[in-house]
Amino acid sequence: MASSFPSTPPPQPTTISGDSTSPAAEIHCMPNNLSPGIEALQQITPTIRIMASGRCTVTSGADTLGVECPTATSPPRTTFVPSPADSLREDTVAALWERLQQVQVIHVRGTPASGKSTLAGLLGQHVRTVEPGLQVYATSWPAIIPERIWKYDQLLNYITNQSPDKDDWWTMKVLIIIDEAQGSYRYSSLWNNFIKGISYGSGIMVALFSSYGSPSNRPLESLAPTPIIFAPNSGSPSVVPSRTLISLRSEFDDAVNRFCETCGQHGQAFLPPPKLVDYIWEITNGYPSGVRAILEGLAFSKHLRPYRKASSEIPLDAALDLFKDSKFIFGVANHSAFNRGIPPAHILQDNPKIARLLRKILAFNQSDDKWQTNPALELCYRQGWLQAELSNDEPQDLGDPKPKVVYVFSSKLHQRCVEHLLSDSVPPFPLEKFPSVKDLCLAVIRNFKSSGLRSGGQVLGPGAQLRPLEVQYQDEFYRACYTLLDTIYLSSEWAGKEPGGPVDFRVKSLGWAIECVREGHDLKEHIARFLPGGGYYEWVESGEIKQHILLDFRTSMPGKTRDIPWLYSIVFSNDFTGYKVYDAGLEQVEEGVALLG
Repeated sequence: MASSFPSTPPPQPTTISGDSTSPAAEIHCMPNNLSPGIEALQQITPTIRIMASGRCTVTSGADTLGVECPTATSPPRTTFVPSPADSLREDTVAALWERLQQVQVIHVRGTPASGKSTLAGLLGQHVRTVEPGLQVYATSWPAIIPERIWKYDQLLNYITNQSPDKDDWWTMKVLIIIDEAQGSYRYSSLWNNFIKGISYGSGIMVALFSSYGSPSNRPLESLAPTPIIFAPNSGSPSVVPSRTLISLRSEFDDAVNRFCETCGQHGQAFLPPPKLVDYIWEITNGYPSGVRAILEGLAFSKHLRPYRKASSEIPLDAALDLFKDSKFIFGVANHSAFNRGIPPAHILQDNPKIARLLRKILAFNQSDDKWQTNPALELCYRQGWLQAELSNDEPQDLGDPKPKVVYVFSSKLHQRCVEHLLSDSVPPFPLEKFPSVKDLCLAVIRNFKSSGLRSGGQVLGPGAQLRPLEVQYQDEFYRACYTLLDTIYLSSEWAGKEPGGPVDFRVKSLGWAIECVREGHDLKEHIARFLPGGGYYEWVESGEIKQHILLDFRTSMPGKTRDIPWLYSIVFSNDFTGYKVYDAGLEQVEEGVALLG
């Protein structure tokens, strides 16, 4: 199956007409169940899987990018049997069912391997249990539908394996669950003549699970003047924001506990400490295949095997050492389940437009480009390597036909793995321009923007999570370094809250390490990390860190001098229009510098 996307919108049928609004809910599926089974990390070639089977390739023209995939010919899935290793996600499933009863139609979006298919199956199982008298059809939209089938009743009969002559859908009391519903976007009859006509209190309910789609209350981004509007609140038009259904921590904990119980069945317990479980939650955002990849990587690591043999709790430091290892990142990026959510290495190597787009998103945390004018963005969106979210910059008007949409990575883990994959294709670092880590840092800071530092608002980042204000300087440093060097040389940390965790930034090819603090917070502790007994000293002693620097970003002068030759204070004016740089002895290193807007 081949396609190219120069202008066709991903999530819309040909036309939508009429003047009704559907009482439906738009929900973003943020995951939290583990897929069944336990297997070691597999070093296999990643594949793209979206309405296709097998390895996909990207084709490019002057103004277009396309993807060509072997077509999947298997019939749609109509049964679901959960594994004992699956978290049943009772709270989320119950909330979905409650919402369905209120609004009749819900649209759940989740990128590949986000757990939406499992959630669709669990929803069907739950409804059959609590409402045994309700007819439930659970199916997956097929990759190929004969051309003669295009009317909504024909389509429903085909995907649910009913008689071709069945025409009584409107008289039925039924729940239709459709997985891979992005395949239905081009069938205007289904959306215009069926879904749009479902009203509150009717006997029909529909749950659509898609790998991509608009995050707004206009799920198909139709160009028609009267599009479908998903905007319910107990029967009246409103919308359920996509970020209101983020995975519950209790369900994540259930998934981890099930994994640990399964590991322990063979006499070697896997006992991650609570702080490590918190760390995994933070970097994965509960993304099921990411959680699975991380847990399997830890459970089957030779480095941690002695603790499993002794059935003892894994020390936090020992586990964090693995997160610092590029081989561990490589294993996660190539995990047989997780790799569906990130672009394969060969795609990045062979398609500079895609690589450049993703580098820019790494630097800015998101892209607010339009897919209509950016073929690389459209391709990444359709393949599920990025997810669409409503921007947090300004309130979103439900009546706005053009809501502001941004595109982000699905989790910090996705972001980190993409950064790792892209690091293999960067040119040699320009040492002739920046011979030391200090030279690089001072040049990067000159490229800071005052607007980025003055802003009191928070932007959406990976996993559609608001970036915390305490990482504002780190975010600006990463962005400014990208702007200065026109590519990504920095290797960033996995998360940012675990004491003793990875250093903020590294230029691995040169052995440079960059640590950042804000207003001198925990400065003494950060200094100690590089000294004997500190968390980074082993790297310093071994030569893995050849040069390091500690940057203290401040709005007031430090209170005392220190004998630390690699400590520098960057003191900004109150309005962030300029700054001065001081060494640890409070001697001015650089004259006042004015910042760009």
